[in-house]
Amino acid sequence: MDPREVVRHDLSHGTISVRTGVRVSSLEQEVCDDVPVWLAKDDQGRVCGRAAVLIVANGTGASELLMPWGWNAAMTESVRGQVTWLHNTTAVSHPMAGDGYALRLSRDLVMCGASSHTPDEDPGVRQEDHDHNLTRLARLTGLRALAQEVTGGRTAFRLNTWDKLPLVGPWPDVSQRQTHRTDQARMWPRWEGLYVMAGLGGRGLTWAPLLSELLSAWITAEPLPLESDLVDALDPARWQVKWARNGSPGKSNRTHA
Repeated sequence: MDPREVVRHDLSHGTISVRTGVRVSSLEQEVCDDVPVWLAKDDQGRVCGRAAVLIVANGTGASELLMPWGWNAAMTESVRGQVTWLHNTTAVSHPMAGDGYALRLSRDLVMCGASSHTPDEDPGVRQEDHDHNLTRLARLTGLRALAQEVTGGRTAFRLNTWDKLPLVGPWPDVSQRQTHRTDQARMWPRWEGLYVMAGLGGRGLTWAPLLSELLSAWITAEPLPLESDLVDALDPARWQVKWARNGSPGKSNRTHA
């Protein structure tokens, strides 16, 4: 599948309105007739969106928006990845995956990758990452590509959680932890109308359809499409439960989630 065409197809639904060229810098909550409403604001403080239900689904940008609402950096890490575009007409006839991956983008262009670095905030395309990708391509396909065949590449950042599972569900309200049971994720109090889908790592297109069904059911109070233990495993409040049991968040706790 062409990922771009998949996204375009999904967004072509008649009830979806897409706005581009807008950067949401902060979230605010106001109460109208006793009903909480969420405001999305740009960096000038202007309201660019208003709704009773707001879903934060912006990858590595989720931490910035949710930091005032209880986000803790110990939950996730930003991972830099770079892919390589390679001029080749014969070596890759179909998509391949294993130690890395390779697929044909056009008749004479192959994409392979991907590198993985953290912490690393460099947005540029680096030669050493191209070399890394070409080495993996050789192990995967037997193709010994030359550096002069590289036509370019792209760098992007993905958000990973420390337990490798996405964050999906209503966002926990940590300010109310003293008034509720906190030994199970489903018992945590939530910000009304505030949801998250983040931490999908490098599996966005494969995770998203099922997680969207889960989130939609959660919002509309329909039966959930996953077993309760799986829902708990994806619940963003699972981290609060872990820290309530094991102490404050920190690096020493990350590998035991």
